[in-house]
Amino acid sequence: FIGQYGDRGEIPLVTFALNVDDQIYFSDYKPRAEAGKIARRPVMLSMNSNEFSSLLPWPSKSLENSYDQKAVNTGMIPFAVYSLLNSTTYRSRLHIPVYRFQNAAEFPNLKYYKWLGAYHGAETPLVFGSYGLLDHVSKTTDFQVEVSHLLQDHVLAFLEDPCGGPEKLGWEPMATSDVYGGFLRRFGGSSGKATERISGNEVDGVCSGAQEYETFP
Repeated sequence: FIGQYGDRGEIPLVTFALNVDDQIYFSDYKPRAEAGKIARRPVMLSMNSNEFSSLLPWPSKSLENSYDQKAVNTGMIPFAVYSLLNSTTYRSRLHIPVYRFQNAAEFPNLKYYKWLGAYHGAETPLVFGSYGLLDHVSKTTDFQVEVSHLLQDHVLAFLEDPCGGPEKLGWEPMATSDVYGGFLRRFGGSSGKATERISGNEVDGVCSGAQEYETFP
């Protein structure tokens, strides 16, 4: 019911959100961040390159045709790009290690429609290695396995040693004040590489107007 209700674009929207209690979930994150009221613990932040494509009502006439990508970007950039840049910047000022990655990987058994791209949650089967459950849609590729294993290695490195584990894999903390906006890891994408080190400006540049955001990098 919930999925069909949302896909039809019914009103009112059925939403799931945290309730502000100012103990665990706060109403004043910006003032708190500017006052340095942030846990001094390393964090890992991630997003998918076309994050919002699965969070809007789906095309009503034909699922083979994409809806307006501009509408996807309008929702996605504040939701994923601005928020991660802010979260990174405030922590970076306090010398809190922030390890960021972007998932841009697209595989036939995880993306039935081409316009979806790397949508919200697309990285989950890669992290857990469960993509083979969808082999009835399309067979798992060798490249998919390679991307999954590398992504798992990076996540595990952080979980085992948040302070130094990622750097052993060449994944350094992101410092947004550095030249090119620091660096993050990208998994998958049009480069054909399973993972690569990219500048923060490639993802965050849209926030300053330095460049357009690329949803299919």
